[in-house]
Amino acid sequence: MTGELSSLLGCKELLMWRMFMAILTSICAQFLIMSSVILIINFRIMHPLSWIANTWDAVTCIRTWGYFLILATVIFLQGVICSKFYLHAPVYRKSRFTILRNIFKPHNLPAGALHVLAGGVLTWLHLSLRDGHYNSLTIKCNAEDTCLIEENFFLMLSGLWIGLYSFIKSHFSNIYIQFPIIPRSKFSQIKSGIWSLLPQAMLNAVSPILCFVFFYYFNGGYYRENILLIFSIKMKDAPLNTVYGLLNISLIFYAWLFASVFILTMNTMHLSFQAYLTQRVDFDIEQQNMYANQISEMTLADALAIDRIPIVQHLAYFDLVTLAQKEKSKRSILFTLSSPGCRPCNWNGIAIKCIGLLTNFTIELNRACAISQKPTSSPATLCTPGKMSDNFFQYRMRNLTTAKLLGSTMDSSVPPRQTSSEDQMVGSFFKSKRDQFVTYLFSKQIIKYLFEESLEEKVRYIFTNAQPVIWAAESISSLIVISLTEDQYGVIQQDLPTIISTLLTLKEALDKLQKANIFVKRTQSDDKEMRQMVTCLRSATKRSIYRITTTFRDYMKDLLLEPDTMSQLQSFMSYRE
Repeated sequence: MTGELSSLLGCKELLMWRMFMAILTSICAQFLIMSSVILIINFRIMHPLSWIANTWDAVTCIRTWGYFLILATVIFLQGVICSKFYLHAPVYRKSRFTILRNIFKPHNLPAGALHVLAGGVLTWLHLSLRDGHYNSLTIKCNAEDTCLIEENFFLMLSGLWIGLYSFIKSHFSNIYIQFPIIPRSKFSQIKSGIWSLLPQAMLNAVSPILCFVFFYYFNGGYYRENILLIFSIKMKDAPLNTVYGLLNISLIFYAWLFASVFILTMNTMHLSFQAYLTQRVDFDIEQQNMYANQISEMTLADALAIDRIPIVQHLAYFDLVTLAQKEKSKRSILFTLSSPGCRPCNWNGIAIKCIGLLTNFTIELNRACAISQKPTSSPATLCTPGKMSDNFFQYRMRNLTTAKLLGSTMDSSVPPRQTSSEDQMVGSFFKSKRDQFVTYLFSKQIIKYLFEESLEEKVRYIFTNAQPVIWAAESISSLIVISLTEDQYGVIQQDLPTIISTLLTLKEALDKLQKANIFVKRTQSDDKEMRQMVTCLRSATKRSIYRITTTFRDYMKDLLLEPDTMSQLQSFMSYRE
């Protein structure tokens, strides 16, 4: 227990350092983005030299650095609070009501406040560095009165709006790390990722800004009057919350530009976390020191079992698949026997974890497919899916014979229940009324929309953990193939039937999922990633089975496989899958 705790502490130390570097990288990227925005808003096509000189002066002046330090502090605090989402497993949201409820949990409130504050501070920063009419909230009307610049107020309010919008939207989609298909360096991931995030941020900023324009048209006057009352200032120009006032193209452009910058900032932070956390960790195959407390001395088998910190488990399976395909020296350690004892301890520890992960994933997938195949019942029958109601038939007649039929089939040695018939009737009556009430509630579309459990969301949640399953199938099949030439003790052959059966069961579950067509009606943005993950897992499973059958084709009869397993392998041996 002490060794596991020390391993977890060492593991968290490494992850915290990587997250700290990711936040610093995000802040540096934010400085580059800020400089680019200053270059855009100071654009002077007729005077290019003065345009570049003014931009350089604005970027290098002390005032700019003072403003940027405030923004960097907000981004740093936001990164620290949001980093916990990368340490814990994604939360399963049963319904839309669960999503809304999770938004208002105590640990989410600071993150939401920092999102809103970051949106406002970012807008304030760029407006303060801009020369022109929008760079201040108030202006002197005359020697005595101060007037409100409503355009600045509009843009500041839009910055707060985009921060709130981004926070709420992030809770409707789980944040999880996606490992690149081809391993790349941190710099390569960030450089290529930013160029793909830029047009995406520009497009994603359109809808929230249009929503904000409509919101300000109907409610802007209320907030403007409150500002005038609080600061005891006056209006100089005509109110902005009119059709003519909101058709200001320059104003809408700046609101869209600042919203795009904020979305790009948030996506860049996620990209930085992903680039740093997906870098490979080289785990030891066998423990050299029982009192070790560093991540480098944690065994690979221990890391495979740490499901409380999913990113560590992902890194462990990533190291395992790299070991299985590229590192012969570490494979030789895996195939050795323990001394004393002559047992394959290294292989057993890894094989148990891989088979367990594949089996658990298959069980969860089969449960989801079983739910999708249950027949739905009509509200009149008051039955659960796939079952007949115990109390009512189609014409609302009570079942008076069920108890007698059940009693006649019971063993005479079982003592009869002492519950009176009146208690049974009362219990049945209240249960039927409860079922009728629940059925009535779920017949209303708004209740069904908020509280109904989504099967698509369940399958999507299952596949958030599909990446280590892919690596487990790839690594264990690669090790089996290589064992034919490198495993001098034959430590793997004893588990070969179990592994083949596990892979075939997983392949059968994926076939059921494909026939269910669960993602057909969904149009969410993350469906593309989920479909890609399903396709990758199907391909990896088939590739693993083909890899084993091709190598052990001549030895299949000696493996003592079950008849059902042999019949399933025939299609792979004849290359018909």
